[in-house]
Amino acid sequence: MRGLADFHSHMFADLGFDGSLLTHSTDPAAPCRAPLTSDASTFRLADVVRAGLVDEAATQAASGRCFPTPTSRAGQQVDVDSLERAWRYGLRLVVIHAVNSEFLCLAAKITSSCPDIPSIEAQLAAARTLQNTIDATSGGPGTGWFRIVLTPAEARTVIGEGKLAVVLGVEAAGAFGGCAFVPAGVTPAVPPVSPFVSNPDETRWALNCNGLLPPLLDEGVTSRAVALMERYRELGARHFYLIHNLQGVAGGNSLSAALLHAVTNPSRHAPGSPFDRVADIDRVVRDVRPPITSFACPTAFAFDGGRCNSVGLTFTGRQLARAMANEGSVIDLDHLSIKAKRDLWAELGDQYPVVSSHSGFNEINGGDKSNEDQLLPDDLQRLIRWGGSVAPILLQGTAADEVRTYPAGSTTAPHVCPGTSETWVQAYRYAVDKLRTTPLAVGRPAFVGVGFGSDFNGLAGWPRPRFDSAGTAVGETSFDPLFVGGALTPVGGRCYLAIGGFPAGAPPHVTYPFVSPLTGESFDRSTLPWSGRSEPYDISFDGVAHVGMIPDFVEELRVLGLSDDELEPLWGGAEAYLRTWETAGAWAGNYGTEQRRGVRDACREARSGLAQLGTSVQATVTLWQDAMARVRSLGCDYLSDQATPSPAP
Repeated sequence: MRGLADFHSHMFADLGFDGSLLTHSTDPAAPCRAPLTSDASTFRLADVVRAGLVDEAATQAASGRCFPTPTSRAGQQVDVDSLERAWRYGLRLVVIHAVNSEFLCLAAKITSSCPDIPSIEAQLAAARTLQNTIDATSGGPGTGWFRIVLTPAEARTVIGEGKLAVVLGVEAAGAFGGCAFVPAGVTPAVPPVSPFVSNPDETRWALNCNGLLPPLLDEGVTSRAVALMERYRELGARHFYLIHNLQGVAGGNSLSAALLHAVTNPSRHAPGSPFDRVADIDRVVRDVRPPITSFACPTAFAFDGGRCNSVGLTFTGRQLARAMANEGSVIDLDHLSIKAKRDLWAELGDQYPVVSSHSGFNEINGGDKSNEDQLLPDDLQRLIRWGGSVAPILLQGTAADEVRTYPAGSTTAPHVCPGTSETWVQAYRYAVDKLRTTPLAVGRPAFVGVGFGSDFNGLAGWPRPRFDSAGTAVGETSFDPLFVGGALTPVGGRCYLAIGGFPAGAPPHVTYPFVSPLTGESFDRSTLPWSGRSEPYDISFDGVAHVGMIPDFVEELRVLGLSDDELEPLWGGAEAYLRTWETAGAWAGNYGTEQRRGVRDACREARSGLAQLGTSVQATVTLWQDAMARVRSLGCDYLSDQATPSPAP
């Protein structure tokens, strides 16, 4: 199956975060939404966090607009028309993850509560609704270009018909229940600007994964986690994260995001800015977050002086991984602590294929990008040996020291302008090289196909433009909008001047129109009529702002000097994902006993009650007690803490 594959997207994130964060839905006919408000001058944490998320969107909204950019965390990047543009170019597989963050809602006071589970269910349902809508305008059921697939065989049929295979996934810290963020006291707030005003104390948050309800013993928590996974599968999900960016019931997350995980200067402000409140800002950030236990790992990673999460997979995490593998699910390695990665390999017998859907590679990384969320060489080798696949995240780094040119000394597409497609090239070439030089465990060469992980709508940041048309900012350092204060920190891009056109001898750049090498269709600059922005997007000056610019991104890789042969692994991204999914499917039924004993359906039905909540605490307790009594009577899997033997290779 020849075609591009986005392993990591969040098309329906407008339904997450209480429906309040993104300023537009996926519907091109819908109007802009008013962004959240913020006042970072108060130094209240909620305002500070909101400012980083929505200030760019608020500036746009003042003129009646809501267009996406590579730095706006609130812009809708996956509207239907833009996704269709990417498909017409050659996107043949996309994984759409339901996403949410209860802690972000609490910290930014987006709402008093935005639980992960109902948000996930709403997003999975929205994907099915969109498929039906596209079908209705295309001739009836099954006729549309947007096809949700439940098996790799279905995906191959869809792609063979020239349509877009859509795999649904789940990525949220609380997706599998068992834990809750609870207030754990207060900490003094950052002093406001005015000496005559005081800020209220900030709430400290703890993660309570024990004692939420009286009958929730280990087996109840574990069986409920499995029940929720099965519920998401009923709704169409096939790709799962065990853990997101904060610890959950399955185990410990990788330490990789400064605001969430760093002890040293989590705001990443320069000393003395703003108003000499950096120390207080950093103190409040540290105090408010749920505590993390860590150990020193400086020989492996540079992030925060070399720190790693002390928590690996929990008992529940191990059993949940087995349950996912028993279904032949696609299991994602990203966001696992280094200990959790090792636990996953051990639990699944060092043989089950996994995916890294928004990858980075520690061997070529430095600075903050050298962290335990990135793949170490031995993890990448394991992944390849057992039939896994990788998809480098679009924004690999924003500073020159975060990603090194690969191969070292390359004169074709060297890493000169950080935070742009030039940065991504290095990770892509590294992944291709490792796939070509690491054989499968059975001795055959690995398939050399690479996806990309856009993380569109995922609050990640995206490749910046390489050129500046006004001469106002040249180089890698500019004002970082993610946090209040305007500290001079790297954001990347705008390394080359092109005022009034590209001068003779200018670095290579995309010229429009260009032609898809897969479909032969011609592509000019993209537009977003719904956004209030009349000017078309040019990747040289706008970067990769939305999914409709994936064609422009691939064309920019070509003009940077990557030959057709060098880009061929990118066109093998869909095939790489499908091979991993197929290999995973071959293990289905081997990580449990329910199917062999003929109680699989009965156990699923019994567990399903655990995915529900009653109308009161007592109703919930009764519901769970009844469900667990039946689960125990059937002898269902994922109960005992006794290690279950792994199947033979």
